[in-house]
Amino acid sequence: MTRPSRRAALWTLTAGAVAADWVAVAARHRRAEVVAKPGAMLALGSAALASGLHERPWGRSVLGGLGLGLVGDVALLRGEQRGYFLGGLTSFLLGHLAYLDATRRMGLHRTAWVLPGGLVLAGCLWSSREVLPALAAEGGLPAAAPVAAYMAVIGATSLAAWSTQDVVLGTGSSLFVLSDTVLARDAFVAPVPAAGVRVMVPYLLAQTLVVVGALRHARAQR
Repeated sequence: MTRPSRRAALWTLTAGAVAADWVAVAARHRRAEVVAKPGAMLALGSAALASGLHERPWGRSVLGGLGLGLVGDVALLRGEQRGYFLGGLTSFLLGHLAYLDATRRMGLHRTAWVLPGGLVLAGCLWSSREVLPALAAEGGLPAAAPVAAYMAVIGATSLAAWSTQDVVLGTGSSLFVLSDTVLARDAFVAPVPAAGVRVMVPYLLAQTLVVVGALRHARAQR
């Protein structure tokens, strides 16, 4: 199989795995989701490697973020116990720090491009304003502090992504913020209708767009 054919096959596999996860989540088929969600991330990582993302310095950071996202996914799929939650949260936080490093390597600019990301971030912060008080009321500072740290990191990463002036990368970063806002409200404030779909659709789109944005940036720099 030629490299272009292998690359096309892996991107097709990624699309299929992503669709399978969305169907599993919508159908509330837990066993299928346990397979499809990590499978989608593995397929995406393989497609990114086949596309040569690792050949660029920021590509390695993006691949690291994908790997940490996979670890976080598996941890959260294991259950809702505090240990799994904190493990997943830590993995995702480190993953977003890796994405933040990738944006730094791509080059950050003072630009009006940051405004769309800022508006999405502001809206999501307002929507999730009850999350930290709810966590603090339930478990005090030990419960609220890790989530607050994660919110700060994902917000900074989103603004940095838009500062690269890449609309695909920026859109992906804002979808992360939207996904996590729904997740936090559903978990800590009040049940959100169809929360699983509202979390997973933007989440997997976000991971995909970050990879595509990093690949586009790599081509633009050649």
